[in-house]
Amino acid sequence: MSQILTRFLKDNCTVWRSTGEPDDFGQISYGAAETFKCAYQEGGKLTTDKDGNQFAPIAEFDMYDQGIKIGDLIAFGTYTGTPDLAPANKIRKVVLGTEIRGKRDVTLMTG
Repeated sequence: MSQILTRFLKDNCTVWRSTGEPDDFGQISYGAAETFKCAYQEGGKLTTDKDGNQFAPIAEFDMYDQGIKIGDLIAFGTYTGTPDLAPANKIRKVVLGTEIRGKRDVTLMTG
C-alpha cells in the first residue's frame, strides 16, 4: 500500500506535537509546526476513540507514519505559526497500516 499511497499524497498538512506539559495558564503546550504530505478527506464514518466513545471524524489524513500521536494538533494546509492561528483540530484516533519496505502508512482522525 505504501507505494500506492505515495501517488495520493497530494495535500499538505501541518502538525503541532503536544509537549504534554501545561503552560503558565494550565493549557497543554505544543511544539513547532511541522508540515507533511498527506491525503486529506473531510468527514468520515462513525468510529470509536481509545476510550470507546463513538464520534464522527471532522477530517481524516492519510500519510506515512511520522510518530504523530493522539492529542497532537493537525490542520489541512501549510502553517508556520502557533496552532491558535490555524484551523487546527486535536487528533482523536490513529490507525496504523501495513509496513512495506520500511514505511508504515497511517490514518489520523480528528473529532
